[in-house]
Formats: sequence, C-alpha cells, structure tokens
Amino acid sequence: MRTLYVELELNEKIADAYAEKNGIADSAPIAYLEHEIGWLAPSGFTLINAFIADADDTGQHARYINYIAGWAMEGAEDCDLKDSPMSYEEWLRANKKLTDSSHDMGIMNPEMIRNSGFTTDLWIVREDWAINGIEDSDTHFFLNRESAELHIRGLINEFFTYDNPASWRTEPNFGEEAGELYYKAWLDGDYRENHYEVAIMRKTMDLTWDYIHKVGQMNNESYAKEDMLTRITEEDSEIEATDEERQRLIELVNNTDVEGLIEDKLGSADSYWERYWSAVNDVARDLLKEIRRQDE
Repeated sequence: MRTLYVELELNEKIADAYAEKNGIADSAPIAYLEHEIGWLAPSGFTLINAFIADADDTGQHARYINYIAGWAMEGAEDCDLKDSPMSYEEWLRANKKLTDSSHDMGIMNPEMIRNSGFTTDLWIVREDWAINGIEDSDTHFFLNRESAELHIRGLINEFFTYDNPASWRTEPNFGEEAGELYYKAWLDGDYRENHYEVAIMRKTMDLTWDYIHKVGQMNNESYAKEDMLTRITEEDSEIEATDEERQRLIELVNNTDVEGLIEDKLGSADSYWERYWSAVNDVARDLLKEIRRQDE
C-alpha cells in the first residue's frame, strides 16, 4: 500500500448544504469528505485520517499545524528536508516577534488590504530536476495558460540541450511520460540521480483595488502610445516631420509617459474624442519640438 498526503480545498457552501441535508448542526467538511471519498474506494483509495487547516484560522495551535503541514509539503516537493521545522515553542517565539514588530515594519493586517472581490487565474510552471545527483528546481508565474504552455515547451527543449540530458534519449533505460499539463523524463533505476519534471498548476488569485488600478494605468498608457504611434506613422499624418525626425519621434514616444501628457493637453472642447485626438497631435508636436531643440 502507498500513503499519500494531499492538500484539498473545499467550497464551504457545499459542506454546509451537506450538513443541513443530513441534520448536522455545524458545517461538516470532514464528514462530507468521508462521504465523497467513498466514490474512490473502487479505485483503491481509502481515507485514513484528515484535519481542517483553514489558512485564516486565528488559533495558535491551528496556525502551527498549518506551518508544519506547509513545511512538509514544501520539503517533499523540493526533495530537501535537511532543516528541521521549528518546535511549537520556537514557532510561538518567532510568531510573537513578527506580531510585535509588524507595525514598525509596515506589515499590513489583512483588513488593510482592499480586496476588490475580483479574481484571476495564476498559472504556475514548476520545474524539478536532477543531473548526476545534482538537484535543483525553479518556479515561473504566468497570467494565462497559453503563455505557460509555450514556456513549458521551451523549458523542455532547453533542458535536453545540456550535455548530460542530451544523451538520455539514447540510453536503453530512458523513460518519459507526458500529459496535457506536465512532462516527466528519467533514467530507470537511477531516477533520483537523473530526472526532469515540469508541470503547470492553476491557482486563483484575489485582486486588490490597488492592483486593478495599476493594471488600468498600464492599459491606458499602452493604448495612448498605440494611438500616438498610429497618428505619427499613418500616411496622411497631421504631424509634419522628416523621415529621420519621425523615427526619432517614435523612439521618444516609446520612452515617454504620453498618457499623462495627453491628459494634461485635454482642454475644454465639446467632444471628448475631439479633445483626445487633438491632445494626441499636440503632444506629438511638443515631442517633435523637443527633438528639434536638441538639434539646434
């Protein structure tokens, strides 16, 4: 028999509905897990033990259990358990120091973070490898699956250009396995010394209003640059400049906060878009004047 330790997340509303349906007074995530795990029994899975490890639990004991579980998961993933976890007393002392100094260090309490209620998917590419017994790992983050998949293909190709792995596929004991979101390669009988694993994981990330505001600013700046470059390079451009000046103007636009300059130029015209495009042209002319001043 094999023993697996896994980390599961549960929608609390589903557990509450199960508790209500079965006449259980409180939310019963463990009871619900025991019920649902029964469907896996034919596949050979048996639930031996389980405990609740809510990340927002404020109890000291629960937080220490979470620390131990996190340490074990991280150590198992990195195949590196050379450092022992802190004892409960050591953890209490360290946690007390962090709590006492959090105000001076500027660490924000959870209630200080302005969550927007919006979420996005974070795609995590996790690498783990060993070459002749030398182990290492790396993690890469992406905001869309397509970029993560493209990156994982590049990582695999890059790994097999290294001197030792380049010859793995010619070895009689070479093995590999691939799925939609993972790839594994190894030498049979020598897995710990020579292997490569890479996988894509998806996590849901809460978005704060500060983050959304920053992304919005970046988006506005991107559109402003695109609009200005279009006006500068179009055939009937209202910006009169030589080819050399136009090329230098393009370079200057790419290195300037044109969105802020355009906002400053927006005057009192009746139509917003008339004001906007007029401001785009005005800023382009101002930047062109700056180029010409440099040539004087």
